[in-house]
Amino acid sequence: MAQNGNQFTVTPSSPSQIQINFEAKPTYTLSLMNDGANYTNANFPFVTYKGNTITLPTLSNCGNYTFAGWDTNSGTTSIPIYPGGATYNTTSGDVTSYAVYQTASGTPAVTYSYGFENNDTGWTSDATQSNLEAKLGTYSGRINTSNVHVTRTNILTSPTSIAFSLMRTSNNTNVDIRVQVPSDNTNWTTVVTYPMGDFANGSWTEKITSLSYYQNVYVRLYYTGTTAIRYIDDVRLVEGGLITSYTTTPNCSNAVTTWNGTTWSSGIPASAVDAVITGSYSTVSQPSFTAKNITIKNSGVLEITSIIQFQL
Repeated sequence: MAQNGNQFTVTPSSPSQIQINFEAKPTYTLSLMNDGANYTNANFPFVTYKGNTITLPTLSNCGNYTFAGWDTNSGTTSIPIYPGGATYNTTSGDVTSYAVYQTASGTPAVTYSYGFENNDTGWTSDATQSNLEAKLGTYSGRINTSNVHVTRTNILTSPTSIAFSLMRTSNNTNVDIRVQVPSDNTNWTTVVTYPMGDFANGSWTEKITSLSYYQNVYVRLYYTGTTAIRYIDDVRLVEGGLITSYTTTPNCSNAVTTWNGTTWSSGIPASAVDAVITGSYSTVSQPSFTAKNITIKNSGVLEITSIIQFQL
């Protein structure tokens, strides 16, 4: 008998009896978990053979959380491996995948730009406005002395980063430029120091510095100085910004937000969130909202005008 893969060739020399034995292929299970509970439907748990595929489900949003996908790490805080609707390829082992949800916190980012243009506001600088070199627009700041600053005039509650571009015009790499912060606009603390050797001669080099560690500070760039000519432009200071966080435990079953007469305790209600009203809520002065259930208690008042719809 000769074997070639799954093909067997038998060449008997006399009458023979052939017995073929089959061994069952192993099966593997893909189980899904959603917010601490088993997720089941007609397809899941998915029991099949290695190499077979299935489309992963897309789940509804949960309270103030948005469904992001599936991940094999039960405690992931990162973008999930599989988005909803992705194809899962069965491996040679049992796998459990967990529903991942995301939410955004913070405030939308605001960028304060300065390019030494005539209409730029909110900044001060000792650099001289020049039209000889400009990365953007018409002008840049010309530096050819010591102790030159570019300063944002207003205090920043939650700065995120500052970016700027600088050009050398000679091989002189003495001194440096620093990103500095204080809380009083007087006693400056250096966040980072960039030596002149970091910047190209005759072309623009951009530097970006994180400021997310600091709160309620002023921000400036400070050039320690020589008489060598430098140009600075395209200064961008970012404040705020939304932060996306991920979780496998959004606690959907307890998604609730309470109106106390002034604010919602856990954000504006959504289709999967229960709304509890314990203060006065009037659609004359407040926007309409969507909620899974609405409960009015503790002398709460809900006033609905004829032109506002509440979807339950």
